[in-house]
Amino acid sequence: NLNTMSGNSVSGFSIGIDCFNSGNNIVTDSTITSNTIGIRNCDIIANNTVKSGIVGIDLGISGRTIRGNTVGSNAIGMRLTSSNNNLIEENTITSSGQHGIHIANDGSFNPSNNNIIQNNIIGSNGESGIFLDRMAGNITIKNNVISNNKNGYFSTSSGQQNLLINNTASSNLEYGFRASYFDTLTNNTASNNTYGIVLSQGFKNNLTGNVMNANTYNFLTSAFHSFVFSSSVIDTSNTVDGKPIYYLVGASNMVIDSSTNAGFVAVMDSFN
Repeated sequence: NLNTMSGNSVSGFSIGIDCFNSGNNIVTDSTITSNTIGIRNCDIIANNTVKSGIVGIDLGISGRTIRGNTVGSNAIGMRLTSSNNNLIEENTITSSGQHGIHIANDGSFNPSNNNIIQNNIIGSNGESGIFLDRMAGNITIKNNVISNNKNGYFSTSSGQQNLLINNTASSNLEYGFRASYFDTLTNNTASNNTYGIVLSQGFKNNLTGNVMNANTYNFLTSAFHSFVFSSSVIDTSNTVDGKPIYYLVGASNMVIDSSTNAGFVAVMDSFN
């Protein structure tokens, strides 16, 4: 059986609605304001307004759906702590003091894995629109609009196989996308940020079809060692102000001149 909580107004509690140690709960069409935590651990959290708390929506267990909520003016919009296999989609997350969405782990370094974050509008948050903490892995982030934050996407994770697909990061104060280890970026657009796409570790990143334009610094990598540099695949389908990126490892007898129309050139272990 499903327990449905709908049309409620909850304000001024330590936890507005708490589904801890309880299953098959739906929270929908409610207004949750000025609580320390707005909604916690419910199975389906849909079409609610959650605002003016410390954490808007908080998950510490797995297999939940967060859909169609308006989450605003919390310290953290949504937080997942050691929480796996969740779907976060079609939410509007704005004006958080810190992160819009924080994918975290607990103090024992148990990561949050296998989460999908898609089709959200994430803007005007004080830190990052989406923040991946340490070991978060197998996170799919697609079709999100991330704008006017301090950072768009910011990862410190060493978790594997995080995918960023068809996201737009624009007008963020610092980074559009700051990728870490193992991140794959496909068909994303970074524009009007200070930094468009930055590979902070430069290890085993895969970039295809990304567009960077009108950023102060469109593309940067910190891969200074050859084994790190050569671990990434970055082809000429990635563009900087409409011009291709040339990321060359072990190349020889190549000519890069004005006819190549390169937007960015990086070279490692190449000759002649």
